Amino acid sequence: KPVTVDATGGIKVDGTATDVTANSAAANTAEFADNSLLMVDASTLSGTAALTGAPGSTLTVADSAKLYLDNVSTGGTYTIATNFEDTGAANGWYKEDANIITGKLFSATHITDSIITASRKKLQEALPGAVLPNIVDKMTFSAAEKAKSPASEFIAQATNGLYSDSMSTALINVAAQPAETVGATAAAVEHSLDFAQQAQGHLSFFNGADVKADQAWIKYGHRNGSVDSLDIGGMSTGYDSSFNGVTVGYDLPAIDSFHHGFAFSYGKGSNDGAWENDDFNTKGVSWYGSLNTGNNNMLFDVGYYHTEHDVNGIFHAKPKTDVFTMGITNALAVRAMMGMVLLYLILACVIAMLVRLDIQVIGRVLRLSDTIQKARISLACHLV
Repeated sequence: KPVTVDATGGIKVDGTATDVTANSAAANTAEFADNSLLMVDASTLSGTAALTGAPGSTLTVADSAKLYLDNVSTGGTYTIATNFEDTGAANGWYKEDANIITGKLFSATHITDSIITASRKKLQEALPGAVLPNIVDKMTFSAAEKAKSPASEFIAQATNGLYSDSMSTALINVAAQPAETVGATAAAVEHSLDFAQQAQGHLSFFNGADVKADQAWIKYGHRNGSVDSLDIGGMSTGYDSSFNGVTVGYDLPAIDSFHHGFAFSYGKGSNDGAWENDDFNTKGVSWYGSLNTGNNNMLFDVGYYHTEHDVNGIFHAKPKTDVFTMGITNALAVRAMMGMVLLYLILACVIAMLVRLDIQVIGRVLRLSDTIQKARISLACHLV
């Protein structure tokens, strides 16, 4: 906060001083010795100077003395010292731009001695490895904006001039992925595959006795899990997940050995992470079928699933994930001579295409497309 230096006291910042009495501050004097640091909150100045001298006052600033100017805003002009009669030994931050430290998204330059103006830097100029440059560059970091937007307040703190560039970059990159820190994409694909497997598995050997034409069926599924040490942007995170889903299907009339039907799925879940939490719901439809020739059963499904997320954290994001699935499984039944055990050699290939991931953050939309393939070979035993 602003301070007035007058005959009742003074200021002395000197890291080499060892004796309080011998090195105490002189009245009506402000002295900043070698390698000293003056820290000023620019938001508290409001047109006044950080340091104001009285008649006969002296300001001494060593060549290596630095100023840390926090909470600046674009185009802001700040007076650090005024009304000192003797400034002959005032150098360092009093005159030199290089001695001023401020937020990484700003640069500070002198208009005249001790009067400084702040100008904005582009994110990619200040931190080339940081993401969301278009969004961050539109932030003003004014007091009103930071009070209204947690994202603005966070970015302002993350780009603190006292942090290293690598730390600031990591902080922004993690915060800019609110959905991924709680596994939004992974959850959407995982639960879509669960629904697809429920539909396809309905016509498996294991369910053969329950399959009848012109018949409806229903399946309930629950998944609970935990992910630890997920590395994003050089920082480690994790989350706990829970999901409940229901699939309702209908078997259409069979055509010889070909059976098929349609299934509709819906589920709700949540992922709770270190910084964010995600409440989401998934819904979709699939066409499933089976070509069962007795000892060989070829299963397939084609499905589409849509997941909507509501992620709350440093940023508030509402991702929407669209997933197409295509799966084929071939099961071969080998009957043992005793007639009591069926061995199934199951060859399965499931392809989930993440066709779109829309993440809306502060009015901007990011998109990601990817394809995930999963192949499985397993040996199952079933008593008959």
